[in-house]
Amino acid sequence: MAVCQFSLANNGWSQLPSRNSPPGRRNFAADSTSGGQTIFWGGSSDFLTGFGNSLTWHTDVAIWDPLNGWYPSVSPFSGTARANASLTQLRDTNGRLTVLGGTVIDNSTEADMVTNFPLANMTDIVLYDPRTPTGQIPPQRKHHSATLHPDGKTIIVFGGEAFNATSSFCLNDVALLDTQTWVWRIPNITGNALYRSNHTAMVIGNQLWLIAGSNQTSKAVDIQILDLDTWQFTYDFKGVGAPFESLGGVKGLVGLIIGLVVALLLAAGALWWWLRKRDNSRKEQFVETDDGVWHTSDDYLPPMRDDDRDPSRTSFSRYTNMSLDQAKYNEPSAQQWDTVPPYMDSRERAPNFLLLPLQTQKPNLAGADTHEVSYAGSHTNATFPPSTPSSGH
Repeated sequence: MAVCQFSLANNGWSQLPSRNSPPGRRNFAADSTSGGQTIFWGGSSDFLTGFGNSLTWHTDVAIWDPLNGWYPSVSPFSGTARANASLTQLRDTNGRLTVLGGTVIDNSTEADMVTNFPLANMTDIVLYDPRTPTGQIPPQRKHHSATLHPDGKTIIVFGGEAFNATSSFCLNDVALLDTQTWVWRIPNITGNALYRSNHTAMVIGNQLWLIAGSNQTSKAVDIQILDLDTWQFTYDFKGVGAPFESLGGVKGLVGLIIGLVVALLLAAGALWWWLRKRDNSRKEQFVETDDGVWHTSDDYLPPMRDDDRDPSRTSFSRYTNMSLDQAKYNEPSAQQWDTVPPYMDSRERAPNFLLLPLQTQKPNLAGADTHEVSYAGSHTNATFPPSTPSSGH
């Protein structure tokens, strides 16, 4: 068998070198696996495939690996060979292969002459172990398509060709096989599906694309789409969204990232400004006094209470330990105590007491003269008896 590939870059075909390739065959079934391999099963080799006058019907599996080339034929099927069947690998742990439909080669000495072999019953499924499905079993066929549903467990069968004793005809029906329960069912289809066989089918997104093939009278060159959500035939393609399409593509994603970074920087700047303002506000609440200690406004003496304003009460000045009567409280200078600003220097906050010098005083002798001593700048005048020498001392 020759393996060819089509290059999108060069827009051309080329044949890949291969060793140990199996004999060429036709009317086989094939599928690509999740591991990148291509598996071939069934079909025949004859003079049309360069096999001379010999005829061979194949029941083995041929595997092509892009990295390692052809593998030797493995797992020959012990049952009857088939031609024009479909092959589908299931997405399970065993990678099972499912063969559906086609013609049953009940006489291996005869070549395929279109109608000389019976069609395989759709209940006759070839696996590594045979299965017998139930449910709404579809008609027998060949040249159909069998495609794995996006759910990974359902096989979608479409179209193909059938014949009876008098004629052959194309099909346009859809049948679903659940490979977990092995039950066939026929979905409710809307829209007009074209009859076709020998076509190509592939799943893109959630749509089944049916490409080319042939119908009853001519070749089909169109593409018809089956919506797997609504089971409606249409010619409208649902585009697969580009990455980050909801954000406006890659540019939208970049813009979103930049916006988030800017927002974080603004939030960090606002937090720094708030913390700095709070610290400055705290510093303004502290005032240094004469003793070199910083105090808050709460540390200052509160305004004088009413009972403290009684001039008969004894108080102390911060500059003397002498007991004095507070004089002339009603004078404006004494009333300034209540109007001192909260952060004024402690000297200015102190009440205006009458300060007198310290001196030794002697008892007032009878008949002694008194002298009036006046202190400029004081709030009152005081008289003291003169000092007289003590007799006898």
